[in-house]
Amino acid sequence: MRRRVKPAGRRSEQAAASRERILDAAVELFSESGYDGTPTARIAERAEIPKGLVFHYFPTKRDVLVAVVAERSKASTHPEVRRRLTQLHAEALRRVRRAIDAALEGTRVRPPSQPQRDAAAAAFTSALLHDLHLHQLTGHAIDLRGIAALIARGLQAPALAVTG
Repeated sequence: MRRRVKPAGRRSEQAAASRERILDAAVELFSESGYDGTPTARIAERAEIPKGLVFHYFPTKRDVLVAVVAERSKASTHPEVRRRLTQLHAEALRRVRRAIDAALEGTRVRPPSQPQRDAAAAAFTSALLHDLHLHQLTGHAIDLRGIAALIARGLQAPALAVTG
């Protein structure tokens, strides 16, 4: 018996439609129940697709979230998402500032000014967040120790004049 083969164009359209249904369902459910309160089985149910198909397109629930944020501009401007990202960034910045202050405590180095410490904390926080996202998306990492050493040397050096 001969199997009927669907044209490639139609298969790719169906695949794209399934993927979009998954993302639509994820946006709705993440908004309703939050990320942690949304199992992938509910995403599949809402998208009206088999659960295995969710994992075909997105190996983990985190991959679903990354795709939602990357591909759906509404997700990045959703008030709850924006509020949570602002909280996470502020907490990361606070912790990096504390770590810098602790590292400088008791050293014989001329203490940097508060604006210098704030700039160093902001730079390293940005590097941490970039590394986190880069690693999640690509599996690659950046040299955080090298960046920390560069920032430490910068805190010990006289400030450079910036023109612009």
